[in-house]
Amino acid sequence: TSEPCRPPKAMLRTFIFASLSACALGGWDPESTLTMQADIHHVQEYHAEPQREVQKFILLTTARSGSTWLSSIFHGHPQMSFHLKECLADQSSMESCNADWGVPSLLQTTQSLNAPLLNILPAFFQTPSNLTWKSHVGFKWMTQQRLSQDTESFNDAIQFMKDQNVKLIALRRQDPLRRCLSLYDMDLRKNASLAVHKFTTDNSDWGKTKIAVPTEYMHWCLDWYETNDRIINKITSQIEAVHVFYKDLCTNPQPVLDKIHNYLHIKMPIRAGNTDFQKIHEANSMYDLMSNWAEVRENLLHTHHASKILEFENKPECGTV
Repeated sequence: TSEPCRPPKAMLRTFIFASLSACALGGWDPESTLTMQADIHHVQEYHAEPQREVQKFILLTTARSGSTWLSSIFHGHPQMSFHLKECLADQSSMESCNADWGVPSLLQTTQSLNAPLLNILPAFFQTPSNLTWKSHVGFKWMTQQRLSQDTESFNDAIQFMKDQNVKLIALRRQDPLRRCLSLYDMDLRKNASLAVHKFTTDNSDWGKTKIAVPTEYMHWCLDWYETNDRIINKITSQIEAVHVFYKDLCTNPQPVLDKIHNYLHIKMPIRAGNTDFQKIHEANSMYDLMSNWAEVRENLLHTHHASKILEFENKPECGTV
């Protein structure tokens, strides 16, 4: 039988929210007592310092790059207030983010998603004044959400990040072939009202069987990701950022989380813990992932995407430690 999610009482009294976070990230491990005590020490140091302004940060990324998993880690961290929804995805998500944590919104009236970004962004960085241990607040921003639509929105985003000293985490997935396969699979499942992330409780064959991706879709998708990757490049050429990569997260996540921890200057370590997420589409070759890969491959080899085929088609995305 597994240990109940019940830390020692003395630690519970000292730092209850850290204990509960550990439970949420995979259950209480009695052997982790020393680790948790070290974490408590980090936060006690933070409380001993003069109260500082909460650090704003953004997870900037593209679809199917591991951002949901990383967001769940941020959301479960005791010193972070992190929105789980994509705040700029649609009107409902924006309003949900504005209402997170029970903070009265800065927006006195319902703001349109198409309003100037300088009017929208401040509301995403509010935190409850009574949660004094929350030293960082952030949200996930997909590049296709306003940043690729018009120059004014892009410039407003840059201005806001500079004026507010926003720290930027650029999460990138370098394998364009598997990224497009995953995006097509997600679109199919969304249209069928099915889950787009697989968890350990799912014993189905989803992600283990080949699928057929239309050639036209692969063309569009590779071009689309090129455009959105250029947006990340353009933003990070103007705003200081830490770059992290999907292949490193799925191979050995802790060094990546340590890198983010050092960049954000947050007292309490960021740990992966146990995860309920399952990685899908793990086969080493595109021939084992797509039933029509030979046909798609032949077509793409006659385009400017040919180099991507040669580099990634038979290259395992997640390595070994």
